[in-house]
Amino acid sequence: MSVGNKRTLLEGAGLVAVVASLIFVAMEVRQANRIGRLEALQSMATDWMSFGIEVATSETLPALLADVYAGAVRADFDEADNVRLAELFFGQDHHWEMRFNQLNLGVLEAEDYSFPGVTFYGSQYHREMWPTIRSTFSEDFASFWEQRFELID
Repeated sequence: MSVGNKRTLLEGAGLVAVVASLIFVAMEVRQANRIGRLEALQSMATDWMSFGIEVATSETLPALLADVYAGAVRADFDEADNVRLAELFFGQDHHWEMRFNQLNLGVLEAEDYSFPGVTFYGSQYHREMWPTIRSTFSEDFASFWEQRFELID
């Protein structure tokens, strides 16, 4: 075999090796993305289960939420209940900001979940408190949240 043929053969083998390694890397990235998505979905399910259990087993939250759903505002609650509700809304808003970011980063797909309904986040209580906590959120999320729940006039 001539030197030219050997060189062509070696270059071909090298090309096959490069293509094979790229395919392997692509498969690894795809698997890592699937694992990341699965972990995000599991985390979301756990978060919702924990939130539901917290409300269901709380002595105070069900009544507070019923009042919020009925249109109550800060002035309708004592200071301790306002702290409870503020922490609840603040934590839940930040939960959704994280999910919003995961969606925008491609960790989650649009069909993986839907953003919540209006009852809790579109409540008068949330609208009243939103201006005081807005600055703690990214501008992208804050704008999205305001549009979704008409949080600004």
